[in-house]
Amino acid sequence: MKYFFILTCLVWGFITNLQAKDLKALMITGGCCHDYNLQKEIIKESLTNRLPISIDVQHDQDANEMKKKLSKSTWHQGYDLIIYNFCHAKETDKSYVDSITKVHHDGKPAIAIHCSMHSYHWKIDGEKTWNDMLGVTSPNHGPKSKIKVSVTDSDHPVMKGLPKTWTTPQGELYNIKKVHPNTKILATGVRTEKGDKAPQALIWVNQYGKGRIFGTTLGHHNETMLQKEFTELMVNAVKWTTKSESASNSSWTDMFDGKSLKGWNGNPKFWSVKDGALTGITTDDNKTKGNTFLIYTGDNSNNKPENYSDFELKLSYRILGHNSGIQYRSFMLPGEQDGWRVGGYQSDMDVGKTWAGTNYGEKFRGILAKRGEKATLVGMETQTMKNGKKKQVAKREIVLIADTEKLKGHIKDAPEWNEMHIIAKGNHLIQKINGVVMSEVIDNDTENRRDSGLIAIQLHGGPSMTIQVKDIKIKE
Repeated sequence: MKYFFILTCLVWGFITNLQAKDLKALMITGGCCHDYNLQKEIIKESLTNRLPISIDVQHDQDANEMKKKLSKSTWHQGYDLIIYNFCHAKETDKSYVDSITKVHHDGKPAIAIHCSMHSYHWKIDGEKTWNDMLGVTSPNHGPKSKIKVSVTDSDHPVMKGLPKTWTTPQGELYNIKKVHPNTKILATGVRTEKGDKAPQALIWVNQYGKGRIFGTTLGHHNETMLQKEFTELMVNAVKWTTKSESASNSSWTDMFDGKSLKGWNGNPKFWSVKDGALTGITTDDNKTKGNTFLIYTGDNSNNKPENYSDFELKLSYRILGHNSGIQYRSFMLPGEQDGWRVGGYQSDMDVGKTWAGTNYGEKFRGILAKRGEKATLVGMETQTMKNGKKKQVAKREIVLIADTEKLKGHIKDAPEWNEMHIIAKGNHLIQKINGVVMSEVIDNDTENRRDSGLIAIQLHGGPSMTIQVKDIKIKE
């Protein structure tokens, strides 16, 4: 019996190991000005000692040798993650750089360290996709100095277990000229010795198309990489970029606790929780100036919207009066009306069921697909309004997928609840109500489409209305 028990444990352990998929990463390193021979070993050892990960290293001191390898179409295949810790600043071939960034835009996660921020953009003309991918633009750095690190978003998974502040033993703080739209700053740095004392973005994450990107300008000196804080940061970055911070990537995440506005940001004049639902109300005595929105911020303590790219979103809604909708892959419109104003894709709902199920581009190309349509967006065109004015709207190639009146019959009137299901995968957007496809969009307009953005609930300006939304969950 004793030997049977031991054998059972061994077999169970073997099965468990088969089920726990190890990650495989490729580290790109080499170039000038840094001790990459030792740094590649520091990074590799610190990660493999803490995580189920194997790391292949491609070390090229010569930029042309690196280019030969990364020019192959298969260079990234077979890897779950790419780690960049290199310094090749003089590349001039834009098509080569664009081919690398496309890999990450299509979904390959990346970690970028220190001089990666000064590579592949100084000599590139036109759009600098390397900077777009990284999430920041850095033109230069200051003098060598210890860096005081100050965490600005301690709630983010990348900063888990890290102190609010720490100081590096040595450092070379990069100046950040531009923070790109989908970038979330997690910590700033200040020089404690030489140079100016202006805080600079130091640690951040970026959603680049389908790819999660982590970046930090820490890491000039080996001593910094040997700090426990740097190790913890890298471990968390691997978990976050590869979405392995939780046991399952396919589980649904609740976005509403059913009792408070925690995780949501909107004008308190209009938004509250009633009947276990997020509730927006306008009356004759309490009107909104134009449309206003309740914006999902998740665990962000600074009310910065949470961004999503590919996902499924489910929720229940009911509406009394007028018009509303669920915004997704959307963007803030600062300074408009009351400050809670967004634009982007919207899954419409209305009490008259005229627009329910329509994909409407709020401040974003107008009607994209009406209920019953599958619309392929191929660019922009000029539309003449009833008042004679002209505006630019989406150019649509339409296929009818169902009769709009028959689809209307699937939508329930209040006080009953409807279930909305939004699926966003790449450029394909599907909107369902009560399990029935209402509209589809294939967005081939690469110049204007959005690959990621915020989620929000609309409260429409105009006549008095009530919108209620509950049971909100998302799966990436």
